[in-house]
Amino acid sequence: MYCNYFGFSEKPFDVTPDPRYLYMSPSHEEILAALEYGIQERRGIIVTLGEVGTGKTTLLNAVLERFDESTQLAFIFNTDMTFEEMLKNALFDFGLTKPDETLSKFQAIQRLNDFAIRQLAINGTVVLIIDEAQNLDSRSLENLRLLSNLETHSHKLIQIILSGQPELDSKLKRHELRQLAQRINLKHYVMPLSENETYEYIHYRLDIANFKGSQLFDRSAQKCSWEYSQGIPRKINILCDNALLIGYSMGQKKINANVVNEAIKDLTWSPYEDPHKLSAAIPIEERSVQPKKKSRHRRIAMATGLTLLGCLIFFIGLYLKPSDLNLRRSASDLTNDGFHTNIISQTNTSADIADTARREAYVEPEMTWENELTIASHGKAKSVGTFIGGQLGRHQEAVSVPFETMKKETMSNLLTASEKHDTPLKGQPHPAAVKRVVVVEKGDTLGMIIKETYEKYDKKILSNVLQENPAIQSSDVILPGQIIRLPHLTDKP
Repeated sequence: MYCNYFGFSEKPFDVTPDPRYLYMSPSHEEILAALEYGIQERRGIIVTLGEVGTGKTTLLNAVLERFDESTQLAFIFNTDMTFEEMLKNALFDFGLTKPDETLSKFQAIQRLNDFAIRQLAINGTVVLIIDEAQNLDSRSLENLRLLSNLETHSHKLIQIILSGQPELDSKLKRHELRQLAQRINLKHYVMPLSENETYEYIHYRLDIANFKGSQLFDRSAQKCSWEYSQGIPRKINILCDNALLIGYSMGQKKINANVVNEAIKDLTWSPYEDPHKLSAAIPIEERSVQPKKKSRHRRIAMATGLTLLGCLIFFIGLYLKPSDLNLRRSASDLTNDGFHTNIISQTNTSADIADTARREAYVEPEMTWENELTIASHGKAKSVGTFIGGQLGRHQEAVSVPFETMKKETMSNLLTASEKHDTPLKGQPHPAAVKRVVVVEKGDTLGMIIKETYEKYDKKILSNVLQENPAIQSSDVILPGQIIRLPHLTDKP
């Protein structure tokens, strides 16, 4: 359809396994030479493995063209059959049976053996090639092993080539097939093309199709083809063929990235799929297609929304009950440097933070309000601002949020009435009166925490602690995750 338009003698990217179009990368040259050697030297069982579309069948067809009539070949490409059916097809390819002839398994093997002996007498070779061998079951593979036992004292009578996908390699490693695995004399892997080999592959096929013009696929188009195909020849062929068709329909003599990306869309998009999952189906970013630009008003709205969300999360972090956060938070020394808050990734467990908080989370009476709130994490104080439902986003980089814009309101909320009016509000003691903040762990008792903090335990201290923590109904009942504020005691009665 587009051949005359671009000046091709034939379609350059047809998906049929034509040996003329076999691009001989170093890997392909090595495998082709190994296959030829294995057949000539009668090495028995040879295995060729490769991913879907890497050109295994094309390699096999190329091997067939390298031998004359003295080499008798049978090609089994349909493996959805029993071993007996495959054997019958092989005999038919060798001209040893008629389509309507019925033979038992023993008769078929005997006829094949006699044929192979006659071929050996005239220095001929019998080769059985089985493509898509990953579909063979264990019984068929074991029968092929037995077939490979047809031999003389010095020569294998039948050469068997198994070609298949990586699943075949997994099957051959099974314990029940270990005898077959030991009889494999050569095994090779057909690898995808590298990036440079992909570019050479495109030019090679265009040359075979007698393209005489200048570069048909520009550099950006070749780059997109590589990223989409990842060096799989069949995917390259399908993509380039579709790109040529689109270029022809658009009246373009050159194929650029826009055309290739349009072809990728056609190959990956479906009107029946969930549109929200569509982006995952396209394997590469369409960098060459002009992106949809967000309007200025939309960007401003998004920025404003994110700012408001950050403020909201910050205040939620300040006023949520610590037990709801399921984290151990501690106030560290507050210094006069840089009034800001950070959002950090939580990679520590709450138990880890709790252990450290027990050791280091002290608030000294002389602290000021021109510093920043910190949380102890693995023995190091890290800046912390917002907590969302007790969890911080994993793998999230620390982000510094300027605090000056919220300083006035935040200070107003944090300062107690005693600092403003010399009269403390109920339930909100002066921060300077707090000696320590502790998060209860499983097994903790109030007496244990008091003794650890004040190095003694008496009714006066207990009374001060209970007064500071009205949520504690009984000194004998504290719950894991509960926050206990331990006041700074004075000598006054």
